[in-house]
Amino acid sequence: MRSPYSMLARAATVVACLVSTLPADEPQPISAELVLMEVPARQAAGDEPGRPAGEVRTVVGDAAALRRLFEMIAERDDAKVLSRPTVVTLPGREANVLVGGEFAVPVLQPNGKWTREPRTFGTKLELVPTIVEDGIHLDLSAEFSERDFANAVTLDGEKVPGLKVRRFHANGSVGTGQAMLQIAQYEDATRIVFVHPQRTTALTP
Repeated sequence: MRSPYSMLARAATVVACLVSTLPADEPQPISAELVLMEVPARQAAGDEPGRPAGEVRTVVGDAAALRRLFEMIAERDDAKVLSRPTVVTLPGREANVLVGGEFAVPVLQPNGKWTREPRTFGTKLELVPTIVEDGIHLDLSAEFSERDFANAVTLDGEKVPGLKVRRFHANGSVGTGQAMLQIAQYEDATRIVFVHPQRTTALTP
């Protein structure tokens, strides 16, 4: 059975944008291409045995060169591209993308009755770009979650899976024509995020 992530990788590009009216005195919007990839542990470019789990490294360089490196890794049989969104927002404002699914969780209410509430899982990216003197500063948060049936519990007669969650937060600045790679290494896999921001003229990709 294909995993939710492998199906997401074949889905259409997800576009998330901040929708608002742009007054004449507002700063110029920023468009950012984001590509998120997962590679089995110690298989990503630059991985070294003995690096601590959860370590995050930032690589800033020529956008075309980093894109080629990223795509070379993505072509590996064991690499999975989880999401390819394009986000547009104003400087200092958060843009976010959630790509995944949901499942129902029984919740006991104060009146003693059970209801079903949705719980989401998948890939969540949050990006806050700001304009700095030498380019664009990027504040990036990422969360990866998947259902964990090994730690399932029984609620109201139903077996409910737990969630295995990995998060990281990193930041860096890029100049004109540059992009950024964020590489987060965990025990099970390495997650790599390619970020290419550019100033734009509209709040739509």
